Amino acid sequence: FVTKASLERLKADGVRSIRLPFGYWNVDASLYPDAPGFYAGTPFKQMDALVGWAEELEMTVLLDLHGAPGQQSGAQTAGRQSGVNGYEWSSALFDADATLRCLHLVCERYHSREFTDGSPVVAGVELLNEPELPMKVLQPLYKRAYAAVRAAGMTTARVAVVINPYTATDQAVTGCCLNARMPWPLYRNVVIDWHNYYAFGPCGGDAGYRIQLISNLFVPLQTFSKWVLSCGN
Repeated sequence: FVTKASLERLKADGVRSIRLPFGYWNVDASLYPDAPGFYAGTPFKQMDALVGWAEELEMTVLLDLHGAPGQQSGAQTAGRQSGVNGYEWSSALFDADATLRCLHLVCERYHSREFTDGSPVVAGVELLNEPELPMKVLQPLYKRAYAAVRAAGMTTARVAVVINPYTATDQAVTGCCLNARMPWPLYRNVVIDWHNYYAFGPCGGDAGYRIQLISNLFVPLQTFSKWVLSCGN
């Protein structure tokens, strides 16, 4: 799929940073041994290639855990679509400890990758992509994951820890909980990655309303918005 030429084209078009989604099976399939066999692969093979190309091309990388052990949702983006071929996902399948181990392994492997000027190749680590997990799971997970990322060498001064609230309700609840449970300055360089899929229907209000909601909830966290505009027929 993606090759070095793909990144070269992006670089030629002015792109200076890439988001690298990965599944735990790209790191170590044995982290969740109950998964089907098609998850097995060569550990870090694809990730090493992408990070290496990005380093050569002087493009920073956001590492994004898209498929956690046991999945953080039943969506195909987490590895396997719930409701297909007899597979039914539930939040009880999610393995928090294996997820933390996965994040630690990734951060430990790439924390020392630098450009010639000494700046880090990895600019951020996204803890989970679009989780559909209860807050009683996410609250302690985010705190433990933040500690795991930092302990593996991704320091506050160099690498952002990125949290992705998904649904409108989760955004509101997560914001309140994070301000209370992960306060600045104890938790530094924490970024909110907000996915707003306007292409797929109403998203709970117009753009101005949503921006104001996020701004109010996540202060004093550093925040940014990822606008997803999918175009089709």
